[in-house]
Amino acid sequence: MTSSTLPALAKGWEFLAPQKIRRCAMYRRISDEDSQGKGTSLSDQLDRVKSQIVKDGGVLKDDHIFTDTLSGAGKYWRDRDGIQAMLAAARRHEFDYLYITELDRFGRDVIIQEFMIQELRHYGVTVISLKPEERTDRNDFISQMARWFWGKMAEEELNKIKER
Repeated sequence: MTSSTLPALAKGWEFLAPQKIRRCAMYRRISDEDSQGKGTSLSDQLDRVKSQIVKDGGVLKDDHIFTDTLSGAGKYWRDRDGIQAMLAAARRHEFDYLYITELDRFGRDVIIQEFMIQELRHYGVTVISLKPEERTDRNDFISQMARWFWGKMAEEELNKIKER
């Protein structure tokens, strides 16, 4: 057997090589009881994220479903148990991808949203938003501007909620 035939044989046996597991987590949040019926309930968020993880070929353990409820009562992000547990698991490198339905699940403050993305990136975690235009998985200039725009839209929505 010549060395020129080895690469051809190796390609045929790729399936025997160890495969990297796509270790996933999700963060979900509801602000108040009213949001339960608007397609953003905790179960709706879970169903949408699980479906996307399956499409992406990932694995989601129950331990890596992080949840905060009723955060609309003025709870600061550092005081949310779910987000703190998620950050602790990221520090321990328990997952590689964090799925969220939308960037505003982190909160409706653009600075907090960007901080969370950068903090998770520091731990080697890629944030995947189910809203692709938020471009959470990239860090180029256009992606940062897109996130800034969507973050500002979330802030404006919060202002409207406060006015009601």
